[in-house]
Amino acid sequence: MQFPFRWLSHHSALYVLIIGFAGAHLLLAPWLGLGVDEAHYALYGQRPDWSYFDHPPMVGWLHWAGLQFGSSEFFVRLPAMILWPLILLMVWRLARRWYGALTVANLAVALLVFSPVVVVLGFGLVPDTPLMLAVLLALTLIDRLDAAEGRKLGHWLGLGVLLGVAGLSKYTAVFLAASLLIVMVLNRRWHWLRRPGPWLAVIIAALMVAPVFYWNWQHDWLSFNYQVDHGAEGDWAAVKSLRYGLVLIFSYGPLLTLAACIALVRPEGNRPSIGRQASHWLAGLLLLVALWSAGNGENLPHWTVLTWVLLAPSAANWLYGRAGTAKRWFVGVVGGLSFILSGLVWWLLVAPPLQWLPQSAAAVRDLHGWPEAAARANQLRAEWQFEQRLGRVQLWVGNWTQGSRLAWYSGHPVQVVSEKPSQFSLWWGRPQAPGLLVRAQRKASKPRAVAAPVGVECQLVDELDYQLQGVTLNYYVFYRCESSANLADQKEAAQ
Repeated sequence: MQFPFRWLSHHSALYVLIIGFAGAHLLLAPWLGLGVDEAHYALYGQRPDWSYFDHPPMVGWLHWAGLQFGSSEFFVRLPAMILWPLILLMVWRLARRWYGALTVANLAVALLVFSPVVVVLGFGLVPDTPLMLAVLLALTLIDRLDAAEGRKLGHWLGLGVLLGVAGLSKYTAVFLAASLLIVMVLNRRWHWLRRPGPWLAVIIAALMVAPVFYWNWQHDWLSFNYQVDHGAEGDWAAVKSLRYGLVLIFSYGPLLTLAACIALVRPEGNRPSIGRQASHWLAGLLLLVALWSAGNGENLPHWTVLTWVLLAPSAANWLYGRAGTAKRWFVGVVGGLSFILSGLVWWLLVAPPLQWLPQSAAAVRDLHGWPEAAARANQLRAEWQFEQRLGRVQLWVGNWTQGSRLAWYSGHPVQVVSEKPSQFSLWWGRPQAPGLLVRAQRKASKPRAVAAPVGVECQLVDELDYQLQGVTLNYYVFYRCESSANLADQKEAAQ
């Protein structure tokens, strides 16, 4: 189907797409505050370790490298802005290898460039980012292995390294190994196992991910247990999974997601290579696990980004294939909606229309106000320490999502007021009074009871209304929290 993809038939289309994507992110990166995950993983980079509470260490190691050049928002985002063009290039190469047509390869990249979630992830490094690059490289290598009938030792050693990198990036890398094993069995490549290459690949991968097991062993398997419990908490309900599926359709754009699902169920083209088969198995497994686990709780859309990256070549091939009037209408209408959704994301990032659409504040709230709130918290903390000659006043938050921005922008340790373990409790321990509690709200409200540790009382001391274009994005409240016994002593001394 030539229309509306004629412009993608030119060799220059790839460069326009990647340079445009990278350039837009480079220009905007210094001007936006850090989001929840961006600040959280940047804190990893300040504290490199063998692994972390919720993820393997690769995201922290990459941030550590970026932070060697500076600690501004631009350098926090630099690793993601380097890796994403490489990911798009690898998607193009795989699409060209699997389907041959230049237009299909360019269209695969375009589907991702105009995907709303990919627009956002182009700024922030998450564990999925290095995982995606490692998986795409591994699929390329598995095709080369098959072409060489599994005889080249260098290919196996490279595959072992890529499996190790994937395992150091995110726990879902285990599905990559499972997918490769499935396609080996289905294609009867048993003779590969008679050579030392596959076993050396397993050894290399195991040695590379050993730091993750070492860290978990040191911390009573805390991260492994968290992942198991996190995926099985709550009562399962099909409606939650269906709701998550709808969220994914609009988060990644209906053109990409619907075409990808059709291509996954009804693959087109010549007999697929082993790499292409593995990509479909991996994408399908990841999507099924995400949909199923969403029935237990709330999953985030970006957790399935690898699925859509893997299926982009097949989706592009299905869209470009022979079609009748119905398919043309589908591409025109659904593609137009996807393009509009992507444009809305860029609009909200560059110039949110808060004055005439105040409801848009919810979409950009996380990116604004925290530098100012952290500065106010540092000021209040210093004043309190000076007034009462306290040795140390901690900074407290109600959950880690607020703690990541406060810790990053304040430059001080932050304790989370919760009994649940977190990376913050591993770094900085539990709250110990006195503490300055910082809470972000959507708007001003009447003072209400504050969740505080047992034996601690909190008193409101300050408020900060952060506005943009005259619209409140975040309303910060600050509480002085002291032990009840200490407050009683102060009252007796005052009498």
